[in-house]
Amino acid sequence: MKMARLTFIMIFIVIVTGFTIGAIQSTFPKRIVLAHISTITVPVNKPFTFTDSTKMAQSWLWLFGDGSKSTSRHGSHSYKKEGQYLIKLIVDDQLTQMMAINVYDEPVILTQNDAITIDGPLSGFQGEYLFFTAKGHDAHWRWNLGETPGVDSREAKVMYKYNQPGTYTIRLMSENSKYPSLFVVRILPTYRDVDSTDVVGVINAVNNDIRVHLQRIAHGKDFNDNYYYLVNKYLCKDEHVPVSIDGRKINDFFSYCMGLRLDNGTAIGYVTSEQKTVDTATCVVHIHVKQH
Repeated sequence: MKMARLTFIMIFIVIVTGFTIGAIQSTFPKRIVLAHISTITVPVNKPFTFTDSTKMAQSWLWLFGDGSKSTSRHGSHSYKKEGQYLIKLIVDDQLTQMMAINVYDEPVILTQNDAITIDGPLSGFQGEYLFFTAKGHDAHWRWNLGETPGVDSREAKVMYKYNQPGTYTIRLMSENSKYPSLFVVRILPTYRDVDSTDVVGVINAVNNDIRVHLQRIAHGKDFNDNYYYLVNKYLCKDEHVPVSIDGRKINDFFSYCMGLRLDNGTAIGYVTSEQKTVDTATCVVHIHVKQH
């Protein structure tokens, strides 16, 4: 009889504890940082905006990677030098989010008041084929991809791979340009050689790994293997993460991958992502894809 009474008391305690924990979690739900920057690429000295929408937030510390910081919930910032910077936001001294931004020189204005620009990935890996596209109204182009001194291509679209890691300045000339349009790309060592302390390098490695597996889906490789690899490894098992295609169309991740599976002629140019840290896990919460 005593044993039955003891068992009943233990079961009652477990049930009450469970309801108590559930009530606490519903009253004080787990928070995640909901921050955003207006762009992931910006010219030198041009302001961009930053804002945070984290629920019940009381304090903010924005670290911009150039030695400057802000304690405002939202505002604007600009960089004085080109390069890649890692923005870190700390909310209430405990929640964090990191975002990468690329800062470049303003494109050169041409003699006909029409600018030519270069569209391409901000980073890649040695031995990986990268796509670069000339933007402008001219018809004749001369590319120098920065690894050799001569002309590498005369086409509007270039596919190129770098043999050595490093930072390369791409120069694009057209028939009407007086000065070349410049574009900086950072080439990292092969994925297995990336230094784990290089945060920007790690983010670029994640973006490249996402691109590789999306391209495999587009090429008709095993869908489930590649799809669930990305969902489980990077998306924290959220199949509804938004995917922006060419800066315009938006799909959820599952619908986008199904579209790649049906239209296997797609070439994934490059991928960038927005990542947030929840507890100890870092999750990709938005994917930006440039495709051809």
